[in-house]
Amino acid sequence: MGVIEALEKDVTPFVTQVLHTLHGHGIDVSENMMDHVCYRVESLSEYEECKLELSSKGCLLIENNIGGRPIATFKLNNPILVTDPISKQVREVRVIELPSPKTGSFYKTGLEHVEFVIADSFEHFISKHEKLSFSTKGSFKPVNPEISLKFKELGFSVKFHHMPLEQVIELEKAAEVVG
Repeated sequence: MGVIEALEKDVTPFVTQVLHTLHGHGIDVSENMMDHVCYRVESLSEYEECKLELSSKGCLLIENNIGGRPIATFKLNNPILVTDPISKQVREVRVIELPSPKTGSFYKTGLEHVEFVIADSFEHFISKHEKLSFSTKGSFKPVNPEISLKFKELGFSVKFHHMPLEQVIELEKAAEVVG
């Protein structure tokens, strides 16, 4: 099964599980943009195959070396539509993050996380959900800082940031032209 077929098959149940889990923990994301999903792969050859296939169904927004390995971000020509089980609104999954595996780390092929754009400051968002253990490690990143929740027993994480990834990429590209 190719990456497009896998995404079409797996995104809806994955996102539905994420939304149910967040709702069960008191986090309402009905007003937040679901920015993108991350699809991990096990090998560099699988990364290259997925890049090729995603390029045929969308456009490569950027491929950058981050954390010692390439990460490609694609925008699909046709979004994958998911009906939010809580709000009943239709959400679009159009942006796919595809990291190649880090040397020495193993990742199972498949969906790994969802990212949402939030307007609240990280401090305020965390204070509204103080019973949860947010990771703030990513909140100090110079570009697109984030906070995250890991649901290890369910096999996924959820990240929250302030700007859509596509907009971050546009700003990075503009900075390269200017810089």
